[in-house]
Amino acid sequence: MTYHLASLTEEQKKMINDLESQLGVILVAYDGYKREDDNGNPIER
Repeated sequence: MTYHLASLTEEQKKMINDLESQLGVILVAYDGYKREDDNGNPIER
């Protein structure tokens, strides 16, 4: 994905960074969730 940052306002840049941060947290949490079954036991891969 390519951003043309020169054409964005500072507020828009901040919004993009905030969204990227939030998405990163969600992906990390989901990755951790996938490693456990419904009983919280590690899933063997």
